[in-house]
Amino acid sequence: MSNAAPSELQLEESISVEDFYEQVSQENNLLILDVREKDEYDAWQIETRFTPQTIHIPYFDFFEDQDEQVAKVPQGKDVITDCAIGDASDFVAAVLEEHGYRAMNLTGGMIAWGHYYATRPVAETSDYQIYQIERVARGCLSHALVSDGKAILIDPLRHIEQYETFLAAHDASLTLIGLAFYAGDKPE
Repeated sequence: MSNAAPSELQLEESISVEDFYEQVSQENNLLILDVREKDEYDAWQIETRFTPQTIHIPYFDFFEDQDEQVAKVPQGKDVITDCAIGDASDFVAAVLEEHGYRAMNLTGGMIAWGHYYATRPVAETSDYQIYQIERVARGCLSHALVSDGKAILIDPLRHIEQYETFLAAHDASLTLIGLAFYAGDKPE
């Protein structure tokens, strides 16, 4: 049985990228167990302002000697398992639960994390609202200015469906797309 300390995190079988981002946007008592292959893990990992401790144990290692792999996972923290799409990490989370750990699978895995956009209001007045739209896994930012049912997008990113959803949620139509250029980036 685990010596895991009680946590404020409501434990389910899985955690959405939205809820996960909320947790890792503040100090937390989480542990990320990444079960992807080594080359995938080395190429890209979850990083945030409050990145939890992260360990890497490939998924297939759990088939060779489950008890040995489980013993490598520190106790006392809520474990978030992740893989490419969420299937392998779902299995590993269940294994950890069977061994007394508090574990959850990151729904959709790294693909869902890579496509997650967080929207925050930056300025709100009676005449206009400015929002920051961040693709958190890549650290990319864009902004939206909304006023009187119209919107301007500044430096929109490649997943346009995110902006379509944003515009619909704010009952606004797109009137202008602005691109910001920085010293040395301006095309000739």
